[in-house]
Amino acid sequence: MFSADGEYIEFVKPFLLDGPAEMWLLQLESSMQAVLRNLFKPCRNELKRMLNKRDKWLLNSCGQLCNVCSLIQWTTDCTRALVHARILDSKKPIKRLRKKQTQVLSKLSELSRRDLTKLQRLKANALITIEIHSRDVIDRLYKTTLHLYRGGSPKGPAGTGKTETVKDLGKAMAMWVIVNNCSEGLDYKSMGKCFSGLAQTGAWGCFDEFNRINIEVLSNTKSLAKKVFTLYQLAVQQLSKQDHYDFGLRSMVTLLRYG
Repeated sequence: MFSADGEYIEFVKPFLLDGPAEMWLLQLESSMQAVLRNLFKPCRNELKRMLNKRDKWLLNSCGQLCNVCSLIQWTTDCTRALVHARILDSKKPIKRLRKKQTQVLSKLSELSRRDLTKLQRLKANALITIEIHSRDVIDRLYKTTLHLYRGGSPKGPAGTGKTETVKDLGKAMAMWVIVNNCSEGLDYKSMGKCFSGLAQTGAWGCFDEFNRINIEVLSNTKSLAKKVFTLYQLAVQQLSKQDHYDFGLRSMVTLLRYG
């Protein structure tokens, strides 16, 4: 099969364009998926062996599979770095990851300055774009979202990708991100329902245009949160210490449902 850019991949096995169009189109789709699936594992293994020679790996592999394998490698590296950072209580693993990502970009930048064919340059530029985005996401949002436990608060002009960046980070970390478009009409009850849903699902909440919410509403929500925290703190201190009593987040789900 040929891509729109002229890249060619041979099908695993041939098939006939015969019979109803809807049938052989489904067969064509299955064949396209099969050939990519068949090439994916070798491409991934080749990347593991050539992490320091990613430019050569890119030139010899399918562009779509290169993008997918690079994102898988980035997610693996990020997960490992975040786990080590939490265990060591240090930012050094994240700094090492950023340094590694910069080295990858340097290699790809050198590749883009060579005398390449049109297809090779398209593959290089696509992967460079992905790697730059991957480097910036983990560096900018880790400190506020994960390390300080205070949530992310990206700032910038309208249309610069603040919400999309938060969504991309959640996607990379396999977290469900629920986006709420805030307005002056939100009251403390509406905010309470939002936080209730987030607590029950364990999802990340992204409040777009957060500054539109009246300060009185936020103050009311904060006071309710303090009451719940005080209630559970007293329960832990004064009630039974047996293991089957749970005064953590799981029991809060039941409280919020009844509330």
